[in-house]
Amino acid sequence: MNESDTLQKAISQFRRAAISKGAEGGETDHQLYDQIADAYHQMLAAGKNGIDALQALANDSDPNVQSWAASQSLYDGDRTMLVVLERLAQRDDMIGFNASMVLREHKNGTLGSPLPKLPGRTNRG
Repeated sequence: MNESDTLQKAISQFRRAAISKGAEGGETDHQLYDQIADAYHQMLAAGKNGIDALQALANDSDPNVQSWAASQSLYDGDRTMLVVLERLAQRDDMIGFNASMVLREHKNGTLGSPLPKLPGRTNRG
């Protein structure tokens, strides 16, 4: 499998798990979270193309995907994600609540990484 195929697989895994996590949660919640995190780490490993792919997912058609991608991208330093999160925060559901909390934590300077760091490095680089 070449680098492009690996990145496309990671993007698909991220989308699928984020959508399922938003719809299902429950018993599979931790497994779906691990799948999102694994896909994110694969995107990081792809370098700039992977970071670009994560940022593009913030404009996905599914708000669960948008929320995960925008929240992590904001933590990683992409302030353009504030617009996405502000839009999501207008929703009257859990996605809106989560986006509001991310925005509040960011404003307070206490935003933590939504996804775990790889051993031996920070998400930010």
